[in-house]
Amino acid sequence: MSVIEWPARWPDEAKEVLLPYFGSDKRLRIVVDAPASAIDGTVVEGYVYLEGAEVPTIIHDRSGRPDAYPWRLLVGPVLRIYELRPRRTLIGLLAEATRSRIRTCRGARVSVAAGL
Repeated sequence: MSVIEWPARWPDEAKEVLLPYFGSDKRLRIVVDAPASAIDGTVVEGYVYLEGAEVPTIIHDRSGRPDAYPWRLLVGPVLRIYELRPRRTLIGLLAEATRSRIRTCRGARVSVAAGL
């Protein structure tokens, strides 16, 4: 079995979190930067996999488009790793609201609060 060539300054905890996502269909957001000086950090998003079974790599789009290029993961330290989930659709939100006994009139404008 090959040894993974992790980027410099990745803590063991971040490596352990990332391992199950290699080759999966889950999209991730990884934030890296120096904690003492970072305001927001540097963000990469996409699907992670091992290039050549050794190099941790991320690609934003796996559709095969010619303008989607893979990137090696950035040097750490890692501030956060998020699993990105698809946003709920307006129809899904309306179904939830209906189940919660909040009704909308046919043809009425519906606004969705930020963060839902």
